[in-house]
Amino acid sequence: MREDDLIAEQIVQTAQPNDLALLVGRDRKTFIVRLKPGSQLHTHYGVLAHDDLLASPWGTQVFTHMEHPFLLLQPSTDDLVRDLKRTTQIVYPKDAGYILMKMRIAPGCRVVEAGTGSGGLTLVFAQAVSPTGSVISYEVRPEMQRLARSNLEQLGLDEFVEFKLRDIAEGFDEHDADALFLDVPTPWDYLAQAHAALAGGGFFGCILPTTNQVSRLIGATRSAA
Repeated sequence: MREDDLIAEQIVQTAQPNDLALLVGRDRKTFIVRLKPGSQLHTHYGVLAHDDLLASPWGTQVFTHMEHPFLLLQPSTDDLVRDLKRTTQIVYPKDAGYILMKMRIAPGCRVVEAGTGSGGLTLVFAQAVSPTGSVISYEVRPEMQRLARSNLEQLGLDEFVEFKLRDIAEGFDEHDADALFLDVPTPWDYLAQAHAALAGGGFFGCILPTTNQVSRLIGATRSAA
């Protein structure tokens, strides 16, 4: 292997400015930070200077000024979702992964969701459709939209998401979505709006907490067919 190839490989495998880093302590306490030259992470075990982490290989141990070790890793989507600042229940990774597979959500897809909440599923959708796709996320509560927008901005995923503050009873602006997902209490009330927003052959999904709600939705979809 040529020397310049080795250098390129090293760059890919080491922490770089603006990377998200997961730091795991001996007690399994974790921190997720965006690496910035000159910044510091203050923990109960001492201070970690970002400059000491930059250019360090992923998977190595790094130490605070008190010599406490942390493992330097790249965070998974699961890590990001679980670390998300939230005030409501979120869709957890085991469910989110199933949703992605069943709805064929992949890079380049155009996904519409309603019920942004804290942005947990929005995060998953944004990662799945990037770098060429997009997510359009509807929410009726301004405070929840602000929280979700802040969460996505901190992760650098906001460029793939368009946030809209609107009651979906008024309908969706889109008419060519590859997939549409509803995280709302009464999805059967919005089947006509969802149908109008989807491209031909597009995927429709939603999540409900009780079997009674699921039965009602199934009945409504059969009646609407």
